Amino acid sequence: MSYVQTKNLLTACAFAAVSLIAQSQANAVELNFGVIAIDTSTALRSAWEPITADWSNCTGYTIKPFFAVDYAGVIEGMRFNKVQVGWFGNLAAMEAVDRSNGEIFAKTVRMDGSEGYNSLLITNKESPYNNLSDFVKHTKEINFGIGDPNSTSGTLVPSYYVFAKYNINPKTDFKSIRSANHATNLMAAAMKQVDVATNNTEDWERAEKNKPEIIKELKIIWKSPLIPADPFVYRADLPALCYKRRRQIHRSGHLRN
Repeated sequence: MSYVQTKNLLTACAFAAVSLIAQSQANAVELNFGVIAIDTSTALRSAWEPITADWSNCTGYTIKPFFAVDYAGVIEGMRFNKVQVGWFGNLAAMEAVDRSNGEIFAKTVRMDGSEGYNSLLITNKESPYNNLSDFVKHTKEINFGIGDPNSTSGTLVPSYYVFAKYNINPKTDFKSIRSANHATNLMAAAMKQVDVATNNTEDWERAEKNKPEIIKELKIIWKSPLIPADPFVYRADLPALCYKRRRQIHRSGHLRN
């Protein structure tokens, strides 16, 4: 996650981690950090475990990444306090606030300072579909790859800007439709397993760097307006505990600004 301002995230996660001391009678404090399923668990572990290890070293607490097979798994993990802090998409964050006692407290920022990304419709480079007009005219012929139901760029944004605008019913107006994470949809479009799929500019840029041979097989046929950057969410019962515990730690001399 090189596009994340690590210093800000370290501060934010340290803030949340300190609060857990008040909930624990043990010396060791553990914080579970949820990561939405934009890729396979193996790929997410490779990307996030070094970061959570750095956070553990920075805070002195054990910070463990939490992965689920879909976005709902992380939302439910926070609901049942199996996840205390997490990185969510915008739609998933709203679900966490509504259903899981979540509170949005920070957002990611790219290294160039930009604070958003775009949803995409992608297809194989040899596809006859070259733009949104082609897509809209031929939905009955298209095997479509949509995103996770709780994905902002994979489902919510194309549902509003494409399906609703052009009166497309995704349940009935495609030859077939299947739901998968961004990485799976990218590969499926490249391998012609689907005719068109949703994706986003962040995932596309990661693939340009890590899987250029896949990107060479693809083309973008639609790009959405800017989507606000992904937020970070913690359980709403953490901040009050944090303030109380910070005062205790300052008094004991174990934490200095």
